[in-house]
Amino acid sequence: MTLTEFLLARIAEDEADPDCGGVGEYGSCDRWSERRLAECEAKRAIVAHLKQAAYRNRNNASDRPFRSAVHILKTLALPYASHPSYDPAWRP
Repeated sequence: MTLTEFLLARIAEDEADPDCGGVGEYGSCDRWSERRLAECEAKRAIVAHLKQAAYRNRNNASDRPFRSAVHILKTLALPYASHPSYDPAWRP
């Protein structure tokens, strides 16, 4: 499993989780769920953009853009570090 596949799978799990965490400081469960879905959509867009950027820059004379994209992807994976499929090599 690649880092991007791992991230997209975790985002899909977050999106599908029926437990909204209860009513908290933000008010209703529905509003919290809407924010969660928006967050999942944003994360998915970030992953897609960074995957494309890393691919485009993988053979760049300066590998800085590639390393930056990979570092951000690794950072996005940190909240899922306790997941059994998480690879410790992904730590930024």
